[in-house]
Amino acid sequence: MNSKFTCFLLLTTICAANAHIVKLKVHDESLTPIDNAEVFISFDNPRSPVRYDQQTEVTGEDGEVIFKGNGLLGASMRAKKKGYYPFAHYPGERFRASSKELDQGFSAELMLRSIRNPIPLFSKKITNPTPYRPYKIPVEGEVVGFDFLVGDWVNPDGEGEVADIQFCYEKEFVEFRKSNFPMDKLREENRMKYERQGKHWDEDVFKEEVGIWDSKLEVSFPGEKEGLIKVEDQFIIHSVLRMPHLAPGHGYESGYTEKKKTDPWDLARDDMGYFLRTRVKLDEDGEIESANYAKIYGEIEFIPTGYVYFHYYFNPTPNDRNLEFDTKRNLFGDDVEGSKVNLP
Repeated sequence: MNSKFTCFLLLTTICAANAHIVKLKVHDESLTPIDNAEVFISFDNPRSPVRYDQQTEVTGEDGEVIFKGNGLLGASMRAKKKGYYPFAHYPGERFRASSKELDQGFSAELMLRSIRNPIPLFSKKITNPTPYRPYKIPVEGEVVGFDFLVGDWVNPDGEGEVADIQFCYEKEFVEFRKSNFPMDKLREENRMKYERQGKHWDEDVFKEEVGIWDSKLEVSFPGEKEGLIKVEDQFIIHSVLRMPHLAPGHGYESGYTEKKKTDPWDLARDDMGYFLRTRVKLDEDGEIESANYAKIYGEIEFIPTGYVYFHYYFNPTPNDRNLEFDTKRNLFGDDVEGSKVNLP
């Protein structure tokens, strides 16, 4: 018997013996089942006989669908319906079940957040530093404000006028990282690299690049009753709209302190976010008369040598807690660095 045909029969037999059943239920934010939602699954297998067993079903009144297939390498799923934000829409954020989970019988609930009232907002990614516009906290050991409306540090460190959020960091050099190369050689190569790029170099620059640092970041707000709320349980990384439509009306904390070390390196979390209340004005009784609201997707990432990275959305209308962003109407405009945003 042909060896290729034998392998084909063997894999077919294995797949038949390992048929998987996947039960999925689609619902909205209030846990109400969604009917007529399109649910897609891809059972993943070795290259033969079937690499991808792809199936699509539509939910009934109970919001449920059942798939049968073989996923020796696991399975990925997504769901969508007109009037709702898709679930697991982007390839890099697939909702997956492992082969082990499939063997045990896999079931899951997929939440579709409704499309309600997308509005223009100021949205910007304060991301990887560049030689021209590094988002390093300008001063060490002092409180520095960042203006969401302008998208820059507050004067005199930038063009901002109002501090929506404040940062203060301190760092301490611990030691140089272990290396198989002599330190003098590393120092010289580092110096030459900076000279080729036409950038300033000194011993402090070298320490920042190859050193281990202890650091502390304090995140704070300038006004009374301003602050942030950490969002974890309601942060759905597989939903195109990661967080609830509206910022909460209460529960804001005045800030937090984070300690970090460059070695070992902890990656910033992308499965959480923050709601923020800024620009608060109080009446004579100390109650909030007006305030602005914002959100941040993901953790505020802090690099121990003084850099911060974050992705924020800011509603410029006082007392409007709606943070459902219309991605086609960024108030910054396409020509602003970091303003190309595809998440609402």
